[in-house]
Amino acid sequence: MVCLRFTSNGSELVSPKVKKALPNVLVTLAFSVGGLASMAIAFVIGLLIGLVVKKIISVGLLLLALVLLLMAIGYIHPSSTATLINYFRYYGPKALEEAQRISSLIPYSSVFFIIGFIIGVWKG
Repeated sequence: MVCLRFTSNGSELVSPKVKKALPNVLVTLAFSVGGLASMAIAFVIGLLIGLVVKKIISVGLLLLALVLLLMAIGYIHPSSTATLINYFRYYGPKALEEAQRISSLIPYSSVFFIIGFIIGVWKG
């Protein structure tokens, strides 16, 4: 933990305004090395997950556009997509269960994670 002590005797390099405003007050910085490391890790995890989410959404939209285009020109019949829909119906709940299990490892309640996630989705 890093501590700064402001005293009125002038032994530290403190401006006169600070000496008058905070005589004999112990100011402790809340950010220790471990705290900064955990904040940085939460930010980086949020950034990476934001990038992955953006890529998954963009690839999904591209695949949807491709399937719709192929159906519009008659290359794929709409009834053939029923197999794909049944595949998603079968494996979708299993994927959601796995995602919920993994989500317990993500620090999504951290402000730094949320900031990293937003930047990852926005700039990714």
